[in-house]
Amino acid sequence: MNAARSSFVVRTVALQALVCVAVLLGTPAPASAHAALTSASPAAGEQLEAAPEEVRLEFNEEVEAGPDALRVFDGEGVRVDDGVIDTGSANEIAVALPSELDAAAYVVAYRVTSVDAHPIAGTTTFTIGDATALDDAAVEAIAGPAAGWVGTVGSILRGIGYAGTLLAAGAIAFVVAIAGRDADRRRAVSLVRAAAAIGLAATLLHVPFQAAAVSGYGLFEALTDGATLTSTLTSSFGQAIVVRAIGLVLLWVLWQRTAPTWALATASAVTLGSYLLDGHQRSIEPTWLLVAGDAIHLAGAASWLACLALIAVSLRDRRRHDDPVGAADLVGRFSRFALWSVMTLGLAGTAMALPLVRSFGALISTTYGLTLIAKLALVAAVVTVAAYNRRQLVPAVTAHAVPAGASTDLAPDTLDSRGATTGEAWTTLQRTVRTELALLAGVLAITGFLVSIQPAAVASGLSGPTFVTAPFGDELEIDLSIDPSAPGINTLHVYVLEPSGQPSDQVDELRWEFTYLPEGIGPIVVEPF
Repeated sequence: MNAARSSFVVRTVALQALVCVAVLLGTPAPASAHAALTSASPAAGEQLEAAPEEVRLEFNEEVEAGPDALRVFDGEGVRVDDGVIDTGSANEIAVALPSELDAAAYVVAYRVTSVDAHPIAGTTTFTIGDATALDDAAVEAIAGPAAGWVGTVGSILRGIGYAGTLLAAGAIAFVVAIAGRDADRRRAVSLVRAAAAIGLAATLLHVPFQAAAVSGYGLFEALTDGATLTSTLTSSFGQAIVVRAIGLVLLWVLWQRTAPTWALATASAVTLGSYLLDGHQRSIEPTWLLVAGDAIHLAGAASWLACLALIAVSLRDRRRHDDPVGAADLVGRFSRFALWSVMTLGLAGTAMALPLVRSFGALISTTYGLTLIAKLALVAAVVTVAAYNRRQLVPAVTAHAVPAGASTDLAPDTLDSRGATTGEAWTTLQRTVRTELALLAGVLAITGFLVSIQPAAVASGLSGPTFVTAPFGDELEIDLSIDPSAPGINTLHVYVLEPSGQPSDQVDELRWEFTYLPEGIGPIVVEPF
């Protein structure tokens, strides 16, 4: 790669990253990730003497609530609330209740969307009078199951759309930095248009599944309910979908018309920037670091994936035409490009991981941390295969190639200096490139899971509310939440639960003693009320 081309590649990737960040300008960035229920009124499992006037739920961060975000059912599954009421707070949702509620058990079902576009659903219960509390099976039958297969299909569509979008947006790097002839560029056009079409289809199909997951309705009902679709499309998820769809359509059109490179790079950046509109980077401080890191990470990952996919296709064509010199040149240029990509991705990933993980303990003790370790292991495998390609297989393929400008008739069974035939080296090189591509696809799949997992710092209590569950006695357990789990005033919620998950009446009194061990302060006695 000469100096001019190298400089242009740097400018192109920088443009992608900057436009990704620009897509997010003007959108607010809250302070924590994945909404969590911090209090309920009536409290979970509370037994009341008279009917309450309302049901109110409070979350640790702002949530987006649709018209049926909060519903109350009686023990027969009949909805009894009088509809949503304005709470005046984006952290709270509430519904009014009729005053003539009978003495019975009631189920409160909620479904909201956190600011990072993830559906949050759950149930609480309360009873009026001396009614018997409902068991878990009855609660699920009344409130409906979790997202189930709808959520699973939605995740699959998200992954397909992610892969298609990255391929379509990253192909510009192949044309600028690696492609050596017109045939390679024509393949880039074909790949971009196919990837853009697949990405667009998966992106649009994801909308009704997201609507169903957020609303709790069936797929058909969510698809045909105007209010539900409108709520989904006006959320941060919907904004990202709209921007992504526009970007993919632009890529599909611009590549067909051989638009200028700057136009292709800008369309690619806008498309990738749509992922900054919903995700962890919008809800963890420092926001600027996560947004910038994610923008660079997206640009690097898209370029790497698209280049590798096009390399795999080009190698097959070059072997068909017995062009080892061209193949070696192609893989060599990609190896140099990939080296810079790995360095960039490593720096950006480290910058993002620091606020999302925060400690080694959180890394090895949370689902997010362990999933991140699995992703890093796959990345290491990709880098190892790439290094093997560059140091071993490329020289083997070109062992008997003459300098550029000369001519040769290279027989496919020519032996190289290690005794392997050039044909064998061709086969191995193609196989290892396909292996690289498969491993990178695995990295993308794991990345898709990371998007929907609570960050390690939040899960371990290093950022945002702390949630602790511990055994209490032989059969009971204690659930404790501390919000915001930071220096200053904190709110504690303590629940003593039966094995079924229902509140226990076996404990008459609780007392907490807090001690700050490093300074020997305490114990400070607190009696819950």
